This record gives sequence, C-alpha cells and structure tokens, in this order.
Amino acid sequence: MWLTGSDDFARSHRLPPRLARYLQCTAEHLMARRDDGSDTVTNVVAACLWCNRMRHQGRAKKAPEALIYKAQVSRLVALRRWHPLASSGRGVSV
Repeated sequence: MWLTGSDDFARSHRLPPRLARYLQCTAEHLMARRDDGSDTVTNVVAACLWCNRMRHQGRAKKAPEALIYKAQVSRLVALRRWHPLASSGRGVSV
C-alpha cells in the first residue's frame, strides 16, 4: 500500500498506474463510525482503498463483521475473483 506517490509505487512494484491506485492505504474502521465505531487504535486498521470500499459497497446497514469479511475475501482471492491485482495475474494475499 502507499500513502503518497502512487506513480512511484506503481513503478517500484511494476504495476500499471490504474491498478496501483486501488492500493492506496486507508483507515478501515472495524466497527464503522456510522455504527458508533470509534477512531481508536483498537478499531482502526490499515486497508487498501479497494478492500475498504468493497466492505461497505451497496450496504445500507452494517458492514460484515471483520473476521467474517476476512474469510469472504480470502475465499474470493483464492478463486481470483476479489481484487483487481488477483485478476491481473499478479496475486494478492490477505
């Protein structure tokens, strides 16, 4: 993941810029702020932009619990159906 300089990150990891943008580091709240989650070290983890957005996409209610979501993502990554990098043939790990 990168915080600043997606172009440098893409070059150093030999990724197309369009894929590197999905790997921007974001703060993922394990319990969402809208569900009264706090901005504490025990509730916030680093997640790439893609994973952060996908956990909440299309959900009017609560996002899945963190461990349940991790299992879902792991299963989809194994099937190469989760992350843009997985389908690019470069692979990702969760």
